[in-house]
Amino acid sequence: MNDEPLVQRLTAAIIRGLGKLWPVPTADQASTDLYDQLTARNQWVNTVAELLCLMGVILGVALPIWAKRAVNGWDVAVLFGLATALPLLWIVAATAARGRTRRKDFWRWYSLRYGVDSTQVVRWVYVPLIALGLIGALKAY
Repeated sequence: MNDEPLVQRLTAAIIRGLGKLWPVPTADQASTDLYDQLTARNQWVNTVAELLCLMGVILGVALPIWAKRAVNGWDVAVLFGLATALPLLWIVAATAARGRTRRKDFWRWYSLRYGVDSTQVVRWVYVPLIALGLIGALKAY
């Protein structure tokens, strides 16, 4: 039985599904030994990112309650924006100290971990969700 929480399994399944559209680039392929090394360096960054995603969802639900107003569609946009922006900002911050090489190392591992071209996921899923969240925040608050 899988010990990962349901949300993590669901997220992984969705990202792997995108792998059919955007497969892992051939240049990112790695041996089992290299993949294990990449995992040792990057799993903790991803674990914190997953926690921040959950925190973004919780914050997205809590904001309209704190603002004491009815929930609307823009609040859903804010929720998705926070659930995407917080982890992405963390990944950038966690990999920034060692520069571009470290960031590329993380995204290569991410591609291999989820079976998808991470560059395409960031470009066509994560960035638009963050933009939608920003627009939602401007409309809702």
